[in-house]
Amino acid sequence: MPGAFTDLEQIKNRARTLVYADYKIEEKYGLLVQHPYFSTVLDGVQENGKVELVDIRVPEQLEKLRKHILKSIDAVTSYSQFIMLVRTPYLPVFFKLTNRFLSLYDFSVSLATIWTLVEFPNLDVNVSKNEFIRYFKMCRKDYLMDKEEYKAYKELPDEITVYRGVNSVGRILSLSWTTDLETAKWFAKRWTKDGKVCKGKIKKEYVLAYFLGRGESEVIIEFNKLTDVEEVPF
Repeated sequence: MPGAFTDLEQIKNRARTLVYADYKIEEKYGLLVQHPYFSTVLDGVQENGKVELVDIRVPEQLEKLRKHILKSIDAVTSYSQFIMLVRTPYLPVFFKLTNRFLSLYDFSVSLATIWTLVEFPNLDVNVSKNEFIRYFKMCRKDYLMDKEEYKAYKELPDEITVYRGVNSVGRILSLSWTTDLETAKWFAKRWTKDGKVCKGKIKKEYVLAYFLGRGESEVIIEFNKLTDVEEVPF
């Protein structure tokens, strides 16, 4: 559960641990790397006003990069800075590891930010959809959404029709839907010609958030509460 205040020292301890996580080089692309803090085998370390290029495949240079990241962690003064420091694909698991040290305000605001930054949060391998639902239910909605979104959320009817567009491998039973049919069609056609759009009905009490910032009219829902789900021809 979120607390009364954010304990940055506890969060920094978890962040430091991730610095020493193993990295994996993407064999298909050669220079790309999977790691919470760096994305290529070559990275820059700034010292004395100059940027030095380091190669993480060289142990001494990898250690220099790690020390540079540790200094950045030490300098953090707010949780929002971690959202900029940790690579986007790793933000959900970072939130999972640290959210119990957050105030209710930081918990709510950070969850909304992470959800909208990550490309496919519904498919995250480290944070299940049910965990995300639990996190959203723990938020204060007036912190989770901005003023315009919260106003729109409060004005939703008791039951709404929602849509979801997916490609051939997409999953219908996910948190992210939209109130706008055209948006769902766009997602269905985003990368494929064989996408589909489904619609369903959801009661307002099972709507966890309403995000308008990207123009997607996105509703976050408890998807297991959907009714009347059917495919929409288009």
